[in-house]
Amino acid sequence: MSGSVDKTLRIAKAQAKSGAFAEAEALYREVLARFPSNKRAQAGLAELQAVRGQGPLGQPPRAMIEELVGLARARRFRDLVAATAPALARFPRAEPILELRAVGLLNIGDHRGAADLYKQLADMRPMDVELLGKLGNAQLMGGDAEGAVETFSRLLELRPGDAVAHNNLGNALANQREPERAMEHYAAAVAARPDLLPARVNLGKLLYLRGEVPEARRHIEAAVKLSPDNPNLLDLLGNLLKAQGDTEGAKAQFDAALTLAPKSAAIHLNRALVQKFQPGDPQIATLEALHRNPSTPVSDRSQFGFALAKAYEDLGEIERSYARLKQANAERKAEIGYDTAQSRKLFDQIRKAFPAPHAPITPLEAPTGPEPIFILGLPRSGTTLIEQIISSHPDVVAGGEREELNSALKALDWSSVAGFEREGAKIEASYREMLRRFGGEAGFVTDKMPSNFLWIGAIRALFPKARIVHVQRDPRAVLWSIYKMRFTGTGYGFGYDLGDLVAYHGLYRELMAHWRALFGDAVIDVDYEALTADPEPAIRALISALGLPWNDACLRPQDNTRAVNTASNLQVRRAIYTGSSQDWQRYAHLIGEAFAGLPE
Repeated sequence: MSGSVDKTLRIAKAQAKSGAFAEAEALYREVLARFPSNKRAQAGLAELQAVRGQGPLGQPPRAMIEELVGLARARRFRDLVAATAPALARFPRAEPILELRAVGLLNIGDHRGAADLYKQLADMRPMDVELLGKLGNAQLMGGDAEGAVETFSRLLELRPGDAVAHNNLGNALANQREPERAMEHYAAAVAARPDLLPARVNLGKLLYLRGEVPEARRHIEAAVKLSPDNPNLLDLLGNLLKAQGDTEGAKAQFDAALTLAPKSAAIHLNRALVQKFQPGDPQIATLEALHRNPSTPVSDRSQFGFALAKAYEDLGEIERSYARLKQANAERKAEIGYDTAQSRKLFDQIRKAFPAPHAPITPLEAPTGPEPIFILGLPRSGTTLIEQIISSHPDVVAGGEREELNSALKALDWSSVAGFEREGAKIEASYREMLRRFGGEAGFVTDKMPSNFLWIGAIRALFPKARIVHVQRDPRAVLWSIYKMRFTGTGYGFGYDLGDLVAYHGLYRELMAHWRALFGDAVIDVDYEALTADPEPAIRALISALGLPWNDACLRPQDNTRAVNTASNLQVRRAIYTGSSQDWQRYAHLIGEAFAGLPE
């Protein structure tokens, strides 16, 4: 028996030396349970408890801690990380050293390393809510949104109603593409602390992205009151006013923002998009000076270039407009790093995933609430006008460009259909929840995310009763309109080179031909040029194809007062008009043969 005890004590000592304190303690207690008077086990346990509790045997020298604190105060974070390594070798459970090393790692960008250390500390001090906050933030910065959700949820259990924790949990959920849950926590943060600026801004931005512009504006206006000298908030408020058709109000906000941030490329571009430039406008000289400045970052120069292209087009100086536009697009393409092969691979995978109509995905629960009307096609093809027409109907609520479905389907691995079949029911349930919340008692909610044309096969399997409207327009008009736009995200990487645009249009045509072969009349085609040339019969045919009773309001989409947060938000305030599809022709002599391969 003594040999067995000796072996157990040797193992316990070795584990304590290596830092496996919990395992060592268990072994010491196992020996003491059998032999309560064993001196070696008693001594080992006492030493272990002293080290873990930072008692006399485990306390780092005061001079060591002061040296490390000095490095942190001097912001010599790399030196701090280097110095804490040997310190932890001597005192592996010393909390001050662990925390100082975490601070150092955090400040040199090693967020995951910092999170690992904060996790160790949180295990030692499980009731320390401040420490949990540091852990959650490090996890979030390190890309571990799932871990951050768990940590901030734990913090809220210990401190219910903590506004900062609610806001941080909202950020973590937003990173996990759970906007509904994120919204709940942002709202809880604002309710607990109406003056918490990050929560106000996060809530406003999420509402804006979801198309809930009036409510978003309310929160951003509150944020501006909290931080009146924040140019980014003024810029955001300007975009919200623009979405509601208030161009003069938008200009005023952009001007106020530029007073505070006169070199902001993004704000200058937003300002340019809501004005009609006149000869001698001093803003053009300002834009040119910023564009030429060698210290201007390439990304900013691209935005100044798009703004100048708009200005020179307004003035009728087409050659100068095209020169600026061509350069700006090339810079934006280089920034994104788009290659047509990326799109070709995805399109091929989608076609192979749906060689035939997929059987309906069995939902988690019986569908209730509104049905979706998907309005899709290429961006700038007229989807906003069509949504404006359809949502003028009293049975329809306009959803705008919903990101939920597109993001969920895009995140799947389309090398096979297995991921879709595994996740489809959850995607359907989440989307239905959005429809019910957004649509209320209405029969239908529109989703005009253009790129949903990629997912028609999946849509038919998830939402068998959904209506699908495919908007077609003269491809030259569509591609040129895309080429003139600088989109805020990177999802339209194909849009910054005429050759890429033509190639992408070919992929789009092939995929739409595939869907037509599979689904026939289930996809309702709308010809934009025919509709704008003779609106009433085209609109009546569309409403009939959707199975909706006729309503005269559909003939007056310009009277639809909903907010529109897309690039077409100014055009749809006008009565239906013709001629926009000919804009590209002013540049035809400069474009040359770039569009030669497009269908008539």
